[in-house]
Amino acid sequence: SDEVVLVVKRLVRRKVARVTVLLPGGDEEVVKVYHGENLRMGLLRQGLSVNDGEANRYDSGGGKGGNCGGQGICATCVVSVLNGGEFLTERTVSEKQLLRKVVRWRQSCKAKINIKNLDPSVHQVEMKVQVAPRSSQPGQ
Repeated sequence: SDEVVLVVKRLVRRKVARVTVLLPGGDEEVVKVYHGENLRMGLLRQGLSVNDGEANRYDSGGGKGGNCGGQGICATCVVSVLNGGEFLTERTVSEKQLLRKVVRWRQSCKAKINIKNLDPSVHQVEMKVQVAPRSSQPGQ
């Protein structure tokens, strides 16, 4: 018989953001996104769609919808940060230019969870974001 031996030398507890996600229909989902992970991947990993079908792609002459695969060039994955924005990395230069009209909006592919500098006893923080804010005008 084949035997598999797994040796674990050290487990490290990862800091996590508990993110309440407001969906376009008004429903809410709660997901965990880990320190260093971008919001887009964290939401996709847990089965939530982040791309806004109503978004005009600024990189394709204004066409609607699409997906650049998280490269930060289409702005269809924008979320509105309703609470906990202090737990995200600073806006990139392109985000500042692209989203200058709505300060709460972030490109989910560029916004990473940044909670490593908190008190060592804090392992979880709370956030709230709204996906597809163009399709759901409240929360802008």
